[in-house]
Amino acid sequence: AQSKSITETVRMVIDESGIIDYYKKAEESEEKFNERLENIESFFNTAATYQESKENVTLTDFLNDIALMSSQDEEDEPQENRVSLLTLHSVKGLEFPYVIITGLEDGYLPHARAVSYDNSPEENAANLEEERRLLFVGITRAQEELALIATVSRLIWGSPQLREVSPFIHEIQTSITGDAFEYISEANEDLRPPSLRLPEDLFRKNSIFDTF
Repeated sequence: AQSKSITETVRMVIDESGIIDYYKKAEESEEKFNERLENIESFFNTAATYQESKENVTLTDFLNDIALMSSQDEEDEPQENRVSLLTLHSVKGLEFPYVIITGLEDGYLPHARAVSYDNSPEENAANLEEERRLLFVGITRAQEELALIATVSRLIWGSPQLREVSPFIHEIQTSITGDAFEYISEANEDLRPPSLRLPEDLFRKNSIFDTF
């Protein structure tokens, strides 16, 4: 393993362990499988970023740093003024003064697997509506300030790829979002109806809409 790069080794483990096929069979729902797949991809991207940020690093260096970060996360700290990292699936019923929703890109929200040629039009429509509902739930968790963030480029399995803003963003009134997403290509017209129909007073003047 030491003769390979960190990403080569991680990719080899993913492929040869069969972990993706395992979760595909083990998980009861497509939603749960997608979450597992995103976790694996996130770990791979973390390894790629680590490898790019330092010179002459080994897999052992990477794993030691990951272990150190994990142990720091487990230490007891005061609960106030902490940042909670949560999925949209887990925030129902919760509220926070400040909410930042990232990854508002086509392929992430809605997820790439929400629409498939293997599904009927009715199934695709239902999947899109579920993804739209998830975003609505996340948005309505904010009590004071809300930030919606999309990125122009993202690491996908270790390779930078250009991204397009989520079509759901185009369903929010332009009077609310302003021109933050204006330069990114228009969303697919087929994904627009039904609109999120978000009330304008849901977004306070200090809400943030941005790309980076």
